[in-house]
Amino acid sequence: MCKKQIGLTLLELMLVLALSGLTCVFAVPCYQNFICRNRLRVATDQLIHGIEMAKQRALREEGRVVFSSVDGGQWQKGQQLVRLRDRRVLAVLPALQPGVRVEWRGNLGQTDEICFDGSGLPEGQWGSFWLHAKGYSGSVRLIMNGVGRIHIT
Repeated sequence: MCKKQIGLTLLELMLVLALSGLTCVFAVPCYQNFICRNRLRVATDQLIHGIEMAKQRALREEGRVVFSSVDGGQWQKGQQLVRLRDRRVLAVLPALQPGVRVEWRGNLGQTDEICFDGSGLPEGQWGSFWLHAKGYSGSVRLIMNGVGRIHIT
């Protein structure tokens, strides 16, 4: 009597491994792009939240509030809100995720702060935050116009 053998042949195993490898070759770069886009999205949301919070605090404090980088132009290392009247730090936002780089390009040439007056408007400032993620060719541009409205491109 002949026993029926259960298992894979070498050819079937090689075919499965080849298809798995091919799937990984295409899936890994797509996954890395997904991770980079997600990091940019989170960083964009955090900057928008900081700007909106600065406008609200300027209205509430009825005085000038500065939204600035914690470390002199290194926006990705964290941001803070400072009331100018007494230089009191009102809030500190955490550092952005690793691999995200942020640049502020404003019309007044300042690279590390945006000042909002008591009415919640930027004091003659407008410009763009440029966000880049390491290993990703795209970028996000966060545009703030002269009245503090934000647009994303």
